[in-house]
Amino acid sequence: MCPSVPILGQTAPDNPAEIPSVSAWAAEVLDFHPDPFQKEVLDCPAKRVILNACRQFGKSRMAAIRIAHQAIHYPGSEIIIASPGERQSGELFNKVKALLPTLGLRARSDGVNKHSLVLPNGSRVVGLPDAPTRIRGFSGSALLVIDEAAYATDELYVAVMPFLATSNGTMWVISTPKGQTGLFYDLWHNGKLSHWQRFRLTAEQCARIPAEFLEEIKIIHPDRYWEEFMCEFRAATHQVFDRDLLTRCQDDAYQPFFGNGV
Repeated sequence: MCPSVPILGQTAPDNPAEIPSVSAWAAEVLDFHPDPFQKEVLDCPAKRVILNACRQFGKSRMAAIRIAHQAIHYPGSEIIIASPGERQSGELFNKVKALLPTLGLRARSDGVNKHSLVLPNGSRVVGLPDAPTRIRGFSGSALLVIDEAAYATDELYVAVMPFLATSNGTMWVISTPKGQTGLFYDLWHNGKLSHWQRFRLTAEQCARIPAEFLEEIKIIHPDRYWEEFMCEFRAATHQVFDRDLLTRCQDDAYQPFFGNGV
């Protein structure tokens, strides 16, 4: 079920137990019938979700549906979409906006942000680019979605995460892998972040991607096949050693040659 914890500056529903799950609502109202993998992601109750999904799996559509569900069922929600560029934020924002006619809703701009909409119930959705010095000032966000997160700078994460500092809000980080650097890579592999719910959705799990197409990609560009469709974090061409290999070579049971750290 969608999280029922009241968000700062958000009106709590009269009876949260009556709010439908995201997947059930999407099927009934939007005529979107998620496959089992999409359903698991949509209905995940975790406050921190990282979605490592292949190209064309429908991750942006899932995010748009999750955003719309939050905005409609939790009046007064502030929802932020952040991404590496204005175009990417705009694409996801437009997917959310495109759902409104089906829902019988009309929204207006907030009058401040280029990619913004305010619903009649007071919920607001804002799309922001990767411009850390120009996107500060938001707070009490109910939902934060970082799209194309593997391409975002570390500074973007630092700029937007405080939006959730006092709100008990939810954060979705979604992307296809890109190399073995950056915060998306680190978040996926960091064992200390045990409260993060991680989903890896490969092309083999997507019935909408034909096996023949995957075989073609595997032949033409094997690196792209393993990274963009099998969701593996591959070493960049300029790396001398694979980062995962170096990690496996470490053993904390051994003391360094120079115990004094010199």
